[in-house]
Parts: sequence; structure tokens; C-alpha cells
Amino acid sequence: MSSRASVAARVAGVIGALGYLTGMVDGPVLGVLAGLALVTFGRALVSPTGAELIGPGAFGVMAGAAGAVALRWGTLDLGDIRGIQGVLGPTVAVEPQAAAVMAAAALGAATIALGLWLGPAPHGGPVRWWWWLETSTGALLLASLFVGPQATDLLTVLTWLGSAAVIGLSAIGIRKALGSRSVSVRLAVVGLCAAVVSAAAAVIGSSA
Repeated sequence: MSSRASVAARVAGVIGALGYLTGMVDGPVLGVLAGLALVTFGRALVSPTGAELIGPGAFGVMAGAAGAVALRWGTLDLGDIRGIQGVLGPTVAVEPQAAAVMAAAALGAATIALGLWLGPAPHGGPVRWWWWLETSTGALLLASLFVGPQATDLLTVLTWLGSAAVIGLSAIGIRKALGSRSVSVRLAVVGLCAAVVSAAAAVIGSSA
């Protein structure tokens, strides 16, 4: 039963999140986070005993990073955030310098969290392909928040997808590097990432 519920939650979560990320559905970044929360719940249902806190903790870091970007631009609307970046530039590069540096730090922490959120890649079959789709969904969210402009032409689409590819591949590399570590070590890394994102939000909030 838990396996079926896990699959249903993960499928519904990815479909919902991609609807917002691709612009098929207009709305706040909370819509994407709600989708990823469903995926996180689905993963937790079948996580090994002792490791079920890693996914939710890593998701919390990514959600905190989204909150920091919302503070930076004064909006939760995903389309507005990407539109602002299309005019002013990526969140990680727009002055004041302190806000840009801390936004870059938040992106780094969120990328590490994405790697921990992914968990081990399944071996073969449709489940493995779905794992890649979940990876891409998380990477597209971070690219949209920190790097990607509004996808209005081929160049901006390629910029968005290229940024997501770099983030996604980095997350996979992190997963491979930390995947064999103990649960306590991975939870400690999640805690460190959460501290970085919290500090970034504080600096960004004070400079907004």
C-alpha cells in the first residue's frame, strides 16, 4: 500500500511542479514547492529506516532558498521573479554585492540539499527515468529562482535549461559523494545548508 501511495504522490507532485515551472500554470513559487513536497512525502514512505528525515530536511533547505529569493525581489510569483531577472540579471549577480554573494551561497546550499534530497538512483526501468525527471524538476526550480530569465525566446530557454543542467549535474555529483556517508553525517550537512540559507535570507532581507 505504501509503495502505491509513494508512486501516486511522486507522480502527482512532479506533474504539478512542472506545470508551474513550464508556465502552463501561472502562480506563486509555492505551487512548485507544494509539488516537491508531495514528491518528498512519496519518497519518505519508502525510505530506509533512519534516513526518512534527510529528504524532508533537504526539501526544507530548498524551500528556504526560495523564500530568500522571494525576499530579494519582494514577490512570491514565479513568473515575476523570472521576469525581473530577465531585466536586471540573475539573482546571484544583481547588486548590492552582499545580497548577490549571499544569494550565490543560498544557491550552493540548495544545490547540495537537492543532491541529498535525490537519494540513490534506482537501477533501470521506468523508476530510474522518473528519478531523472524529479532531478530535473528540482534543478529547474533552482535555475528559475537564481539564474534563469523568463523563457521568452530560444536564447532565454537555452539559458534556463543550461543553468538547470549544471545545477542538476552538480547535485548528482554531490549525491554520489555523500551517498555512502552515514545518516548522521548527511543530516549534519543538511543542517549546515539550512544555516547558510538562513544567513542568506537575513542578509538579503536587510538589504531589500
